[in-house]
Amino acid sequence: MVTEATSGADHDRSAYVVARPVSSFDADDDFSTPEAAYATINRCLAEGRGDWLAMSASSLRDRLSQSPTRLQKPTQEEARQFLAADILSVRVDGGDFAQVIARWPSGSKRIDVRTFELENGRWLNAGNSRYASVEAAESAFRRVLHRRNDLETIRSRPPIDDPDALLADCVAYLREHGQPPLQFVLDALGSHRLVAIGEVHHRPTYWQLNSAIVRDPRFAEVAGTIYLELPMHAQPLVDQFLAAEELNTALVIETLRDNLWTGWPDAAMLDFFVSVWETNRQLDPQRRIRIVLVDMQRPWRELIREQRLHKYDGDRNQLMADNIRRDMATSADPRHALFIVGYAHLESVRHAGAEKPRRTAGVILREWLHDNLLTIVQHGPMIANMGRVFGRAAEGLFDEAFAEQGHAPVAFSLRGSQFGTHRFDLNGDERDSAMSNFEEAFDAYLYLGPLEDERFSPLISGFYTDDFAQELDQRYRLLTGKGLVEGLRLPAADGQSLAQWMGHSWGQPRTWNSRLGPKTRWRMDDGAGEYLVWNDPPAMPTIDADPTTRNGMIRLVEDFLQHNFRDIQNRRTVEWGGAAVDSAGNRSIDYRFESASAGGARTAVFRFTFAPNGGLISVIEMQEQPAAIPP
Repeated sequence: MVTEATSGADHDRSAYVVARPVSSFDADDDFSTPEAAYATINRCLAEGRGDWLAMSASSLRDRLSQSPTRLQKPTQEEARQFLAADILSVRVDGGDFAQVIARWPSGSKRIDVRTFELENGRWLNAGNSRYASVEAAESAFRRVLHRRNDLETIRSRPPIDDPDALLADCVAYLREHGQPPLQFVLDALGSHRLVAIGEVHHRPTYWQLNSAIVRDPRFAEVAGTIYLELPMHAQPLVDQFLAAEELNTALVIETLRDNLWTGWPDAAMLDFFVSVWETNRQLDPQRRIRIVLVDMQRPWRELIREQRLHKYDGDRNQLMADNIRRDMATSADPRHALFIVGYAHLESVRHAGAEKPRRTAGVILREWLHDNLLTIVQHGPMIANMGRVFGRAAEGLFDEAFAEQGHAPVAFSLRGSQFGTHRFDLNGDERDSAMSNFEEAFDAYLYLGPLEDERFSPLISGFYTDDFAQELDQRYRLLTGKGLVEGLRLPAADGQSLAQWMGHSWGQPRTWNSRLGPKTRWRMDDGAGEYLVWNDPPAMPTIDADPTTRNGMIRLVEDFLQHNFRDIQNRRTVEWGGAAVDSAGNRSIDYRFESASAGGARTAVFRFTFAPNGGLISVIEMQEQPAAIPP
């Protein structure tokens, strides 16, 4: 066996030659070395026995649990290939991660690579890939190691030495450098060819700011174009709307109906269109503001007629950037432009294992505009593209700083601030892999108010007609093969049923409150705050408790703490409040407790609210603690 070894500050690495076929290994199951584990797994595959859950690392358990894991009996030829594979070499990183490279007897990609993680003395499966050459396999392994090292950097965040000093620095920065949002955006438009605002969709307060920006007389002096993340095929409708002498929102509604399969029934966004139209009535024709749609085409009637759902699919980031660049390069208007788009299309974020940031529209536009582009991100929760929320931005630090300022709306540059140095974690889909900090991801930050106070945009009145519902039924069949009644269990495929179904979330308080967690989670490493580690709250309690009684609610809270916080031994109950009931029958109870540690004692009061069936609605830390909780 030939061995090569290297040692570094963070990882020990070694590589050695094996040069043995799987069939030469002992018949007993053996996970003591990576090569023996590879041979054992191949033998199990050849015999059709065993279970992937038992042979795989814990890092794969969640993924494997979603599908059958028992090994199936292979064909005779497949079994022969499993046993005839030649194990060429092994590479080990850090003593607990390994790659086994083997050559299969035949196939276009004959190099089989299986990775392993060491757990409790056993090398367990962590993934499998096939390559055309050993060189390609080794190159892939180097990328995997790069990603592992990056992820370890994320996990090993150093403790905050002085949380109070950090918070004070953030608050001081807001007081010294923060500006009113309207003034900040207008100033940015005056000094940059393109200002791009990254949004979380369907937020009335932020669309009201967008409308105020457009209505301000200074906007038309410096900007003449607004780019929107809407399907470009509907541009003639928008042009007709803006050119009309009489306000005709039906043209905008038709535009919004051709966005997602449900349409885009955002009343706050419709109000923005109206603001642009009304502003233009006050301007000379040559100074009027254009709205340009830059996103992928979605002509649903055409897609349904041709039964080609993905006809216009492509790289939306590249498309939007190309459309904006082309329009700016050919426009005779010397004024600057505003781009409003989901923030994931603007961020400049390098992910674990990658050399460069993902090529979003923002990254592509930066390559062209350089410092003539300014990107702004709206404050929001750590939210995934499909809407699931995983906590607060910067683990609550930003929220606590804004609360110290009385939640006053503010916009500010991220560069050179404590806000900017925190790892970018707004994008819930990248929460475990983003390596960039906030000032690398965006230029500036925008805050308008507490997340807890927000509501989803209301539905546009009359958006869902019976005729449109019939078209949506066809769209849904193209998507899923089922109609609305069968697929969504609607009482009927009509406008009223759709409006009621959409109204469960649209126009309602944001459901993210129960998933935000406390504002003080960022203090988790300061000793006194170790209990503040938030997981997803359960939809229903795991115990039998009566939520209509005070004792039952106390049991529900204790159950919640056990499953959703790092419930350290020195949490001490100070007092419980009485149960309060709101008009919907939801019940709340306040809980004061103390967490003692070497860093001193800290007390906190949390309000837990449960639905009549015992399901958790929200957990909110009370910023102003009463001297005594009312019984």
